[in-house]
Parts: sequence; structure tokens; C-alpha cells
Amino acid sequence: MTTEIDEVVSKTNSLRGALFALRDSQPLLGECHIGYEFMVRGKGHVRSDLIAETTLPASFWDIYHASGGAGLDPVLSRVSLDQGDFRLDLATQTQGPGKSPFFDALGQLGCVSIATYTLPRNEIVGQLAFSVLEDLSQNRRKLPQSAFIELVRDFHISLRRSGHILRHFRLTTKECSTLSALSQGQSAADIAEAEDIAVRTVEKRLQSVRTKLRSRTTVEAMFKAVAYGVLSGDEWKNS
Repeated sequence: MTTEIDEVVSKTNSLRGALFALRDSQPLLGECHIGYEFMVRGKGHVRSDLIAETTLPASFWDIYHASGGAGLDPVLSRVSLDQGDFRLDLATQTQGPGKSPFFDALGQLGCVSIATYTLPRNEIVGQLAFSVLEDLSQNRRKLPQSAFIELVRDFHISLRRSGHILRHFRLTTKECSTLSALSQGQSAADIAEAEDIAVRTVEKRLQSVRTKLRSRTTVEAMFKAVAYGVLSGDEWKNS
């Protein structure tokens, strides 16, 4: 299935666009909205280290953020605890005085449950949650979990391979090449000499990379760059 997903993803220019294209190309997903959430650190659910995108209208994100609270997202809360795949019945999430307007809005859209699929830690760097916002028809289909896991795996690989995650962080070509050179053992001075630029210019690029990848150090930025597909695993091993 990887080749098929690669073709779908390669025709889009963004993570959100890739999600729409995936949904339209996969009968497995029906006509349900889907969501992709990926974080490198275990506490990514506090939103300092998280890639999150869905096919939901922008108005849903406004409701989501307005609801507030680090524990708002039950999907990421469970993924952070390595609870694996699961399904949430929205009826149990929209009762009582603390009910979320986000879940209420999903219910009005026709969503009755959220089925979330994850990948084993030994397959990826970080934690991944792929959610299908099931309508009643999809909820009743009870499709095999293995089929969804294969789809999620291929989609994640295709996002990294296509550079969609790189574009999500808006890294420039020069920033990527500088980080790659650094990961292969070159110093800022080496890079500056090779490009005939000032060392300060190289340092500014690295500072920009750290900011965009939400990293406190350049080493952390390189680690995240591997997880996001900006750098290959081989480059990291050689550093």
C-alpha cells in the first residue's frame, strides 16, 4: 500500500491537504473526518511539541483551544501513557457540568465515536495518534484494526518522505542543509568556510532551526529532525 499512499500524498502541498486526499482515496475511512497528531516528547500534549491537523473546519479548532486545559485532549492523554489503540464513545464525553463544547460540536456534526490508532514505539521516534471521527455507519462497520494500522504506518512514512512535515515547520533549504552538515560532524566554522559566509550567519540559521523545531539545544533539534524526516537516521548515527 505504501506506493499507493505515496502517490496520494505527493499530489498535495500540506499535511492538511494530505489528510483530505487520504480520506478521499481510502474506502476504509468512509466519509468520516480524520486527524493526525504526532509528538516527539512524552509531554507533547501541553502543545509545546506537537504536530496536529484534521479535516475538520477551522471553527472546530477555535472551540478546541477555547476549551483550554492540558488534559483536554483525551487522545493525546492516552497516547502519552502508551495505552495503544482505543475508541472513545462521545456520549460518555459530553455529560455533566464539565462537558466539552468541542465534543458537543463533533456530535452535532454526526460523530458518535473517535477510533484512534497508534504505532509501536519500536517503529517510530515519538508518539503518533491517527483518529477516525466515526459516524454511526462507520462505528457499526467494526473494520479490522490491522487494516487501519497498515494505513497509518504508510501514511506517516509518506508524510516524512514527501517533506510535508518539513514544510509544516517552514524550514528553509539552507537551514536543512546546515543542520545536516552539523549532524555529520562539521562545525559552524567548517560550514561557514565551505559556503564562504560568516560563522555568525551559520549560527543564526541554527538559532532559527531551534526556534522552528521548538528545541532548546541544537542536539535536540537534530533529534527532532530525524523524527520528522528532515534528517535521515543514518545522518544522526554518524553525528
